Amino acid sequence: VDLAGRTLGQVRRDFVEQHNLLTRAVGVLVHNTAGKVYVHRRSATKSMNPSKLDMFVGGLPLAGESLEAAALNEVMEELGLAPAGASVEFMREVTWLGSRNRVLLSLYRVEVQRDEDVRFADGEVVWGAFHTLAELREAMEREAFVPGGLKAWSEAEKGGFVQRYLR
Repeated sequence: VDLAGRTLGQVRRDFVEQHNLLTRAVGVLVHNTAGKVYVHRRSATKSMNPSKLDMFVGGLPLAGESLEAAALNEVMEELGLAPAGASVEFMREVTWLGSRNRVLLSLYRVEVQRDEDVRFADGEVVWGAFHTLAELREAMEREAFVPGGLKAWSEAEKGGFVQRYLR
């Protein structure tokens, strides 16, 4: 894709990563009904940001897959969740131009009804827990987080989404 989001072609994921090509991606902020955000540790086997913490689950959409469908699939694949009513809410677009990955990131949110429904379905997540905003901010001070996730978090705060849904 270009910076305007226009599709320029399709290539394999490993080619995108090898050449740091700009691509589309989705990130989903998962929170519970008490307003706590789900923070997880990525597997050490991930090609990007292994073993780092993140407050978004996400990934790259498949060819021809809508961004909303990709967001739902990531929530189901990484956390084993089928959101109530199978819907995610779009929050905003974020551009991340990192040294190892460059993405036009579509941010979504989903609310989990029961904390115990979260399970590490596909091995991409090795630990996770729901955090209050204060706990998350403390963790952000002392732990290594995915840089693009921190940028997305900042943008979600600027857009008022953090204040609207989290405590």
